Amino acid sequence: STHCISSAASDVYKRQKLSVNGIDVEVSGYSVNDSNYYKIRDIAMVLRTTNARFDVAWDENLSAIAISTGVKYTIVGGELNSDHSAALNVDQNTAPVYVDGEEKEVLSYNINGNTYFKIRDIADMVGFDVDWDGDTQTVVIRTN
Repeated sequence: STHCISSAASDVYKRQKLSVNGIDVEVSGYSVNDSNYYKIRDIAMVLRTTNARFDVAWDENLSAIAISTGVKYTIVGGELNSDHSAALNVDQNTAPVYVDGEEKEVLSYNINGNTYFKIRDIADMVGFDVDWDGDTQTVVIRTN
């Protein structure tokens, strides 16, 4: 099922300020129903040297997204690239998600061919803290 998340892409696309353990990083995301969604590979990339590191792969046997915690992310190319375009193709992701072999019920979206998860869901799955700093309009990630 296709979801219209906004009539104007510029309303939902954000180059949201994000900090990881006090260091600012540039990560593009979307706001869907007042929640921040990020490409799972981008979050894996910015956490790959922290103790909340995780890898992301496509499991052919399960036809599923497989997340492995505690494993340094394997770079595939295209991470942290902005994919902002005028046309937004948004579908609810139907592929199952497994974390360390255990299936998780989590809502994610396929936006222009990439899978986006709510930042708080990623935090719950792989184990880091996330807060919102309203003063600086920054998503704050702490992995310690």
